[in-house]
Amino acid sequence: MTSKPLAAVLFDLDGTLADTAIDLAAALNQLLLEEGRAALPEAVIRPHVSHGTPALLGCGFGIDPQHPNFATLRLRLLALYEATIPGKTTLFPGIEALLQLLEAHAIPWGVVTNKPAFLTDPLLKGMQL
Repeated sequence: MTSKPLAAVLFDLDGTLADTAIDLAAALNQLLLEEGRAALPEAVIRPHVSHGTPALLGCGFGIDPQHPNFATLRLRLLALYEATIPGKTTLFPGIEALLQLLEAHAIPWGVVTNKPAFLTDPLLKGMQL
């Protein structure tokens, strides 16, 4: 059996390629405080980061997308997060070396994410990716 070379490698952005949890947690906590609620520990928020704003607002406010305030809170959360990009986001340990290895072997790589492009593009640019 012969092995085929990789055609490409695709990474999920939040929680796989980059550790965005600290910045998303800060944005959610700022929103919670604006709404008169207590901030949450980052460890409570972190597991929800990869699942987008519905999960973050569910974690912080106990609401789902059908809630009447969901759209307003979502827009504010995204604005708070956007204002900090790239913030304290970093690549996970070993990812930089992996990307260098892929590039050294001319293996294309890319990012697949549920994060809107208006947030993803400046984040990747700010991280020099």
